[in-house]
Amino acid sequence: MVKAVKADATPLRLGVVGVGVMGYNHARVLAEMPGVTLTGVADPDEKQADFVRHTLGCATVPDIEELLALGVDAVSIAAPTHLHRNIALAAIGRGVHVLVEKPIASSVEEGHELIAAARRAGVTLMVGHVERFNPAVRPSRKPFATRTSSRSRSRALARSRRACRTSGSSSISRCTTST
Repeated sequence: MVKAVKADATPLRLGVVGVGVMGYNHARVLAEMPGVTLTGVADPDEKQADFVRHTLGCATVPDIEELLALGVDAVSIAAPTHLHRNIALAAIGRGVHVLVEKPIASSVEEGHELIAAARRAGVTLMVGHVERFNPAVRPSRKPFATRTSSRSRSRALARSRRACRTSGSSSISRCTTST
């Protein structure tokens, strides 16, 4: 659900950790959102961080601790997967909400640890599935959707046939059931 932002509302202060290709996209979109201030980005790559600072006009810092010191309300983590756990735990430990790009962590155990920490801290932890909605990726999913649709149709037809047999009709075309 999308909610309108009140003109007098305090902007949400967001930061992005990791500004490679995906992280830069997160930062760019956040910088354009009404009711949001892109407070800063954290990335140890000074060249990439400088590019983002010049392009988007936000603060740049080398790590999560300095980003948290800027007073962000939430962070988007687009760093390499093996760093997700420590970055997320640092933010959660400071009461900062977290959006982490998939996968949530390097292992199921680490994922459970993040979920438990967020629950204890009372902060929101979300896993980003941005690419799921990317128009360039959607066509590659079509064979899977077609197979699933075909399987679903087969199951529905089988249910209809069973319903017709139990109703005493010998032909599906003469049997009307709701499936």
